[in-house]
Amino acid sequence: MACACFGSVHPGRGFHGAAIPGCPETLQSSGQNSRNRRESSEDQHQKVRQVREGDVVALPSGVADWFYNNGDSPLVLVQLLDTSNAANQLDQDFRKFFLAGNPQQELQSQRGQQERYRNLFGGFDERLLAEAFNVDTRLARRMKNENDNRGIIVQVQHELQMVSPQESREEEERERENQRRQGLEESFCSATLKHNINNPEDADLPILRHVQLSAQRGVLYPNALMTPNWNINAHSICYITRGSGRIK
Repeated sequence: MACACFGSVHPGRGFHGAAIPGCPETLQSSGQNSRNRRESSEDQHQKVRQVREGDVVALPSGVADWFYNNGDSPLVLVQLLDTSNAANQLDQDFRKFFLAGNPQQELQSQRGQQERYRNLFGGFDERLLAEAFNVDTRLARRMKNENDNRGIIVQVQHELQMVSPQESREEEERERENQRRQGLEESFCSATLKHNINNPEDADLPILRHVQLSAQRGVLYPNALMTPNWNINAHSICYITRGSGRIK
């Protein structure tokens, strides 16, 4: 995408992958061997993160990402995109760039025109793609995928197998404590892109400072009132996940 965004996961769980330009495509995690208590760094996997209800995922502009639902219920993701962010060098119309498939989704632009999206390979000749990626023309034709009309959400025929790091809260807390102790800022490639907003004990997501966005979560119990408030230098959007009430 040409602008920064963040998404909030509501019902469901799944996996999220992000490829940050200029950063390694794989990472190494050290695991402790229970037999000899020695550290090994043989486990390599893509940057795949587990997401669940309450997670907030922030993405800078230019980051390619995908979501996969491996649960038994729908995965609902609400995304907020900031086209006025300084990283957006285009106009104020939202533009999403696809690396695969042939999405047929049409969106209404601010100019009142219908815009159709195709993947980035669709504008290149098959022979040029074959030469650039060192593949045959048949595979290059599949990369363009001009005859696929499934849209931006596709059904996986067989369960998608992947290797992902196990979530370890103690490990994340230890890493953040070391960074604070050493006075080091979180590097862009190793930045934490997700945080569970349901956990009030760990409400720090530094990547939000980079994309100039913030997230809040509130719960109003029966007969409770949120006091009147306003933002001086920002817009706000309120998304209600459950319940009913009145707003003025």
